[in-house]
Amino acid sequence: MIVVEGYLNKIIFHNSENNYYILSVFLHSYHSELNGDYISIVGTFHDIEFLKDELYSFKGEIVTHKKFGQQINAISAERLINKDVNSIIDYLSSDTFPGIGKKTAQLIVEKLGLNCLDIIYKNKDKLTSIKGVPSTKKELIYNNIVSNKQSQDIILKLNELGFSNKLINKIYNYYKSDTLNIINNSPYDLVKTISGVGFLTIDRIAENIGVEFNNPERIKKALIYCINEQLFSTGDTYIYEQELLYKTFNLLYKSRPIAIEKEDILLAFEDIINSQELIKIDNKIFLPSIYQAEYYIYNNVKKRISLSEKDEKINGEVLDNYIKEIETELNILYDPDQVEAIKNSINNRFSILTGGPGTGKTTIILAIIKIFQKINNYSYTDLFDEEKNIICLCAPTGKAAKRMSESTGFYASTIHKAIGWNAEIDDINEFTSDKIIKSKLVIIDETSMIDVYLMQNLLKIIDIDSKIILLGDTEQLPSVSPGNVLKDLVSSKIIPTSSLNKIFRQASNSSIIKLSHAIKNGNPIDILGNFQDREFHISDKVNLVETTLNIYKNLLSITNADKIQILIPMYKSIFGIDKFNTLIQQTFNHNTEQIEYGNCIYKIDDRVMQLENRAEDNIFNGDVGNIDSIFTEDGKQKVVINYDNNYITYEKKDLDQITLAYACSIHKSQGSEFDYVIIPLSDNYNFMYNKNLIYTAITRAKHKLFFSGNPQVFYNAINPSNIIERNSHLSNFFLDDSSGKIENTEHILTKDNLHIIDPMIGMKDVSLFDNINKD
Repeated sequence: MIVVEGYLNKIIFHNSENNYYILSVFLHSYHSELNGDYISIVGTFHDIEFLKDELYSFKGEIVTHKKFGQQINAISAERLINKDVNSIIDYLSSDTFPGIGKKTAQLIVEKLGLNCLDIIYKNKDKLTSIKGVPSTKKELIYNNIVSNKQSQDIILKLNELGFSNKLINKIYNYYKSDTLNIINNSPYDLVKTISGVGFLTIDRIAENIGVEFNNPERIKKALIYCINEQLFSTGDTYIYEQELLYKTFNLLYKSRPIAIEKEDILLAFEDIINSQELIKIDNKIFLPSIYQAEYYIYNNVKKRISLSEKDEKINGEVLDNYIKEIETELNILYDPDQVEAIKNSINNRFSILTGGPGTGKTTIILAIIKIFQKINNYSYTDLFDEEKNIICLCAPTGKAAKRMSESTGFYASTIHKAIGWNAEIDDINEFTSDKIIKSKLVIIDETSMIDVYLMQNLLKIIDIDSKIILLGDTEQLPSVSPGNVLKDLVSSKIIPTSSLNKIFRQASNSSIIKLSHAIKNGNPIDILGNFQDREFHISDKVNLVETTLNIYKNLLSITNADKIQILIPMYKSIFGIDKFNTLIQQTFNHNTEQIEYGNCIYKIDDRVMQLENRAEDNIFNGDVGNIDSIFTEDGKQKVVINYDNNYITYEKKDLDQITLAYACSIHKSQGSEFDYVIIPLSDNYNFMYNKNLIYTAITRAKHKLFFSGNPQVFYNAINPSNIIERNSHLSNFFLDDSSGKIENTEHILTKDNLHIIDPMIGMKDVSLFDNINKD
């Protein structure tokens, strides 16, 4: 390792994404190991400004590049301040200290001398003796001196600990000057706060700083990590106790191959239950936030149902007359099931309407809105009056909200916008809204996509006297995050529910809709038959990509890329989403204006998807747009993306929020419809596909559906045994209530008994750990 000082000659290269630099430096002093007066410095440097002719110190290793010769691969860089009055004044009045001018800088140097920076760093109170410097500026000066001093030490330490440059950026930006304190005292906190930091990474660091393998805090953090990984990867709302302990043991052993005594894990588990960091119900283990969310949903719905039972009902004959009026207005005829669904929704404060495509949910909603208007003597224009706030329509995604608006003629928003979720809070489970939805009628579409956190927040802010109607298709995929809300509410048996199964005349000619209902009902299917709106292109694995691209190419001759969507269940592999996106861009987007970010290239007209919620811009995870322009402003590259005429500007550093979207996952497509859908079927997907997944993919197609690949993959997916059930507890609350197990529902969530009293239920049998050791 060598330390050199030198004056910056020029910046040869700078990657603004990771702050990687190649610098040309004129050496300040002679080094026998170095050749000549100039040396190239390469490395990643954060929170430092490189200015021509300024003096810097670099620490690193001498390396020899095949092409460029001798270089220093530096792990740290520090700007050295020349110890003369003018240079210190210039430094203090530079952009590093915004708001400090020459006059203020001169006052500081005159009072504290040439070593003023070190003096202030060691004792900020020295600034108080300088008259003429405002207190706000004193704090700013001190903070900047400390920040610039500490950042180099922090980043060097993170580098030594083995973090990647990307993670170093994330960690330092989150913790700033407190970074090393967290690393040294609470390293496992990074697993929760920094995305991309896993337990294994942090445990290695914890081991290096002396955390023993059987440290109780290590075991507790492993328990918390394992339950989070399980619930947020499967969508379950709990994990069985034995499974959690098994996973924790394996994780700890994988990280450090030293067998932990079973008593150590049991003691940590007991402590974590007693401290209410986890909740235990029989042999089920919950995260408190998920347990509370499910309980809140149950309690809120139960209260609404109870109040609804006391409401005066609209006479059946009166409703029949209203329905006949609506049939005349809309020139349709409702069948008995639809009539019953309309009455069910009108006469209850809380109701559910389920049904697959083509079953007439939209026409029923129109009838409900119109009858609701007539019953309450509202004018039609009243329904559009924001101040009167009569109806509220919302859905989990922007696409679903737009479809809802188009089909009803009324404004619909995302649920996130309806509840006032802002961009300052990443996780919905940490969000508390100060809004109240006082609309008389609230209709929520695509309810199968709603997780327990989102439903909890929604019910919290909907006025108790509002009429709520949930729409959804129980055959579709459940939410990405934990919960099985729609199915659990339907199975509760206490909520008025209407299920539509009949395909109506307008949809009866659609083989896509018939196919979806055949999958739902388990009827025989001839997937190879070619129809006006459905084709199957058989292909082996070798030709699957080419076959799929040919379908895409043919579609581009009759429509544009916005109308076409390729749906795939996985991202990686040669048949994955990432591969198809790259191939389609390279093959069909010939624009030369582009921007590179990491391993991705984005071009004008590229179809892209937003991966994070940006509530302040009214765009959310899953929204799809097109790159409108790429330009440079104030030295920064920027990209403008058009989301249905909502133009959003991104700086280059924000491009990790988007991805190419010619192909996307089936989960991401939920809530959307596309004119043309292509579903490649490869043996590589066999372990990914199930009945709900293939059903959801098929029902995204409006006009035409294309399959490519192996038909057996389709048949494997729709096999009745290939259904993955989620572990959720919401329906149990209703079941326990009906059987009298919940006597005092308000008492169950008090601080003292949020968790189960005896955390060692079922733990007397040590065969659990005998089984672990056998594996």
